[in-house]
Amino acid sequence: MRVLPCLLAVGCSGTVDTVTPVTLHEDTGVEPIAGPTSAVFDDSFVHTLHITLSPDSVTTLSRETEPYGTDPVYVPGDIVWDDVPVANVGVRIKGRWGTWRPLDEKASFKIDMNRYVSGQDLDGFKALTLNNLIIDCSFMREPLAYPVYEAVGIPGPRTSYVEIFVNDELYGLYLNVETPDDRYLERHFDHPEGPLYDADYILWGNGSYTVLDYYPDLVQYFELEEGEDPDHARLAALVALIEDAAGDPDFYERTAALWDWDHHHRMVAGEMWTGQNDGYSLNQNNYLTFLGPEGERARVLPWDHDYAFLHARDWGFSWDNPDGRMTALCLDDPACRADQLAALETLLDRVPDLDLPDRAEAIADLIDPYIEDDPRRECSWRQIDAYRDSLDRWFNNREGELRQQWGL
Repeated sequence: MRVLPCLLAVGCSGTVDTVTPVTLHEDTGVEPIAGPTSAVFDDSFVHTLHITLSPDSVTTLSRETEPYGTDPVYVPGDIVWDDVPVANVGVRIKGRWGTWRPLDEKASFKIDMNRYVSGQDLDGFKALTLNNLIIDCSFMREPLAYPVYEAVGIPGPRTSYVEIFVNDELYGLYLNVETPDDRYLERHFDHPEGPLYDADYILWGNGSYTVLDYYPDLVQYFELEEGEDPDHARLAALVALIEDAAGDPDFYERTAALWDWDHHHRMVAGEMWTGQNDGYSLNQNNYLTFLGPEGERARVLPWDHDYAFLHARDWGFSWDNPDGRMTALCLDDPACRADQLAALETLLDRVPDLDLPDRAEAIADLIDPYIEDDPRRECSWRQIDAYRDSLDRWFNNREGELRQQWGL
């Protein structure tokens, strides 16, 4: 158990356009992501979401005054997404320390379409994850980070912007982030069956945290999001292999029986480029583990990048000594390290084609009028400009920084 660092720039409290598919590796045929579109994730305009809550639901949610633990509280409500109504959905406040806000401030929300009505959905989606954009004063880190992963075939959630009203009161601009569920897996994997685990940190009632990684005593705390894995048996088998192979000269080869190293190299390259300080490699946080059907190997999927585009050294982290167990073990193994750096170099060659500065400018043009009207935003325009200037410097300098750091 350890305490997560407070990485917040404001409000700190508590202790896509797709790219043309190009073969990544001739031996694997991995390509950038180019999946089907959805009206919910049309990012060419800012959507509108009206949430209607009864007085009883408002009273219940108003009692939620701190980050949820293992039993989040849902209440019934109705929504209208753009012009599409969905009645009797589950609504809860979401977020952790730093992003958590109560209902009378700029709360984040999770909408569960079939919490009370089995099989109900919105354009095929069972849930909405609505982030309040409190931490990220640029208002655009996540939409800019996920295309970097997708450029090397690593799945990332789709995003769109939405202006939210609760009982007709404007709450402001939010980011709608695709919820990782069975539809998400079907979009990305030929064989989407099998368990998907969430490894978000565990928040205990006494205010302490436990961050999760692939250690035997932590297996029980991984939360099964999709699929079946009775008693966490497959996850436990993976962790047992890692535990047994750690420190073995044949670690890289042995763990490849259950661990998809090619995928991991590409995922970590994405973390390196985006400066994901609150992800798996640096902070053992904000990641998913997809085991797939029997016979397939485990893959880590990135999640939650409001702490992206930050230098590790400025937040007490180091890529020379990452906390994530599999990344640390890999960088200590010469063959694994060489393959990791090869994946990073491939990504460095790919990123210029993403035109991230142009994407950032287009996003700003789209959302700035809504930021101006946001009555609950916590970032001043001075902060917003500073964050965006930092992004510009990142886009200009990141390739050179990484090549120098890793000797590429």
